[in-house]
Amino acid sequence: MLRRVSTPVRATAFALLAGLFTVSTTTSSEAQNLNGPISWTGIYMGLHGSYMWADQEHPGLYPYVAPPAPCSNAFGPGKHCGPPRHEPSGAMLGGQIGAQYHFPGSVVVGIEVDYARGNLSETARDGNYIVQTTDIEWTGTLRGRLGLPMGNFMPFVTAGAIWLGASYTQSCPDPASVAVASSHCGTRPADPLGPFGQYQLTDSQTHFGFVYGGGAEWRMSRNFSLKAEALWYTVGDEVYKLGKTATGREIGPKPIEYDGMMIRIGGNYHF
Repeated sequence: MLRRVSTPVRATAFALLAGLFTVSTTTSSEAQNLNGPISWTGIYMGLHGSYMWADQEHPGLYPYVAPPAPCSNAFGPGKHCGPPRHEPSGAMLGGQIGAQYHFPGSVVVGIEVDYARGNLSETARDGNYIVQTTDIEWTGTLRGRLGLPMGNFMPFVTAGAIWLGASYTQSCPDPASVAVASSHCGTRPADPLGPFGQYQLTDSQTHFGFVYGGGAEWRMSRNFSLKAEALWYTVGDEVYKLGKTATGREIGPKPIEYDGMMIRIGGNYHF
């Protein structure tokens, strides 16, 4: 299920695409500088930089309760509460390779695969003073493209599959540093299973989902082009299994899912 992407992010994406489409009014006359009609048929590869936004959700878990509100989970006074929601964002760098066919006097149909790496990270603590950290380390997509060429300028739409590599870390500090005695980190007489103790546990998972969007590509020469695109994505939930603390307490599994968007600018070499 797709969730809300902030208005400034949507406005930035649409402004970028609108600006690219206006280029078509000036670039179509420049196609003659490429010595004859332009064919987009062939194999290409290139590099891109992007900025990515992600919205994390924990399906099926208790809602987040921000500190310093009391948080008891399964026992004691206070509210039941789940892990905090994260919205990591940041830059990524990657590459792409694709193949396409230009039907004479008509559309361009192609397929593209890409891979990018970055360091999107966000940390928050919940009402039990447990620290939760989300990291997104890489993305990959396999997408179809449908373009409408206008000389050396081609707007396109795209859709396909996305893979997202992420990790989730949960840690509990030294009990002496926690101001609230009922923290999970300390000894809790009300907890029949005993204390969790100090710990830091991490698990990594690969999410799979759907991506779609659009953009435009400008052929600067027979072999080089510039492109920009905006992509929206949603990936299904994966269960992060953090394991046991040093005291033997099991940290329960955490289902996590993401959606969001990315804006990319890059270049291609056409063989």
